[in-house]
Amino acid sequence: MQDRQYILGLSSTTLPIIICAVCKFIIHLLTASNYGYFVDELYTIALSKHLAFSYVDLFVPALIALTHALFGEMPIKDIWTYLKYSN
Repeated sequence: MQDRQYILGLSSTTLPIIICAVCKFIIHLLTASNYGYFVDELYTIALSKHLAFSYVDLFVPALIALTHALFGEMPIKDIWTYLKYSN
């Protein structure tokens, strides 16, 4: 049996994989701020304005309709800012 080296309770094989995954996640966070809405997101927002029980996925449009009823037509980042500083 081989003696494996462990750093922070992780094997020497697992640690580089986790480091690469975290680096990739950070790169995505830094570069993803310039994207707008995609077609399926616009479609879901349109569904939320005309709710019907015949939709295959009713939960997400209903959740968006509830969010618009509570907070109005504001982008999601403004909702998080509102919730953060509303105390």
